[in-house]
Amino acid sequence: KNLLNTGKGSYRVRHKTKHVLVIGGGVRNVGEVLGALLKEIFGDYQKNEPPGWPDVVMMCPGQMDRSLEEQLKLMSPEKRRRVFYFVGSPMLPQDLERVG
Repeated sequence: KNLLNTGKGSYRVRHKTKHVLVIGGGVRNVGEVLGALLKEIFGDYQKNEPPGWPDVVMMCPGQMDRSLEEQLKLMSPEKRRRVFYFVGSPMLPQDLERVG
């Protein structure tokens, strides 16, 4: 496995792509709140315009929860490609640096 698959890599900010950092209990305790947030971020768009979706960068102290994996599998591939998960703590400056 590469570092990004294990949550230990770094997020690379992409040119002209915004990103949203999601931390805390919403990532750790996957449920309706995180589902609603992802639905809002990746909401419907006009078919004649490209979506202006940001990347969603998540950080949590532990490995990705199985329920989060399942929720992400339900998303379309073009949306799922924009979700990144990292293991770390927002209280540590070096971890915050890794997620942009």
